[in-house]
Amino acid sequence: MVCDNISNINNSYDGAREAVSYRVLYGTKRAINIDEITPNKQNMGLQSEETKMHELFKAIYLGNEQEIEAATNREVDRIHGNSNTVSQYKLYTMEMVGAFYRFCENNFIDFNDFLGEMSNPYEKVPKMDESTLKKWIVQVSTEMGKQLKSVRNSKSRRLINDAKNIVANRYMDVELHCTADLETGNGNPADGRKIKGTIHWVSAKYAIDATVRLYDYLFTLENVNDVPEGTNYLDYLNPNSLTELHHCKLEPALAEAKSGDKFQFVRTGYFCKDSKDEGVFNQIVGLKDSWAKEAKK
Repeated sequence: MVCDNISNINNSYDGAREAVSYRVLYGTKRAINIDEITPNKQNMGLQSEETKMHELFKAIYLGNEQEIEAATNREVDRIHGNSNTVSQYKLYTMEMVGAFYRFCENNFIDFNDFLGEMSNPYEKVPKMDESTLKKWIVQVSTEMGKQLKSVRNSKSRRLINDAKNIVANRYMDVELHCTADLETGNGNPADGRKIKGTIHWVSAKYAIDATVRLYDYLFTLENVNDVPEGTNYLDYLNPNSLTELHHCKLEPALAEAKSGDKFQFVRTGYFCKDSKDEGVFNQIVGLKDSWAKEAKK
């Protein structure tokens, strides 16, 4: 760094110090352009999409250590590729630390539990060189992934135990062996698996009892005008045209339903609250056309 005027010595010294930091971060492979490190000329804008770290967080949540390491390499390479100045690099790495804190908060874990003796990651992480940064990210990400998997397994075991208790209390001689994959609850797991169906259930402990009326065709003939000679339509009345199911378990919110309110009872049909009888729901329409099924036989 050459100073051609004694009045510029402070700026010359600051620029030289910034250049030394820049060299530590990027090594000797890249030439230093003094215009890039001049504070009043650098572009401080950040591309927020680059700092969201979707791939890394997905690897932490679902992947193994190798996948975490690969995602870390891509993330660090992206940070270095987008950082034209030391200040930009610091801002990117500080934003990365903040993203880690938000990810942990959203998953009910504490990021500070993975920092070891590091007291202030916002200060320490931006000072790391490329290889140290990668090692640090892989280490904390791997530990985070292990804790998240432990939490998911704990929830699964608790759900299985609750299901076993329900079965034992109701059916005594029946034992249920199953596992719960909580990541498929919304039908779209993050790993891209195709879920054909999920089980919908109502908690018997908190459910309300109700009477459900199922309606079918009044006659067993599709067209009553086709009644054979020697018989009349009374011979073809459907004995199952009305079926009443008692002590059905419904969601607690339906206790507040008003007359005429309509609901879909999963995989059964659409129902409405009876206008006269309390705690009764009448079927409006089913989900299958039984006549079409019979016609195919």
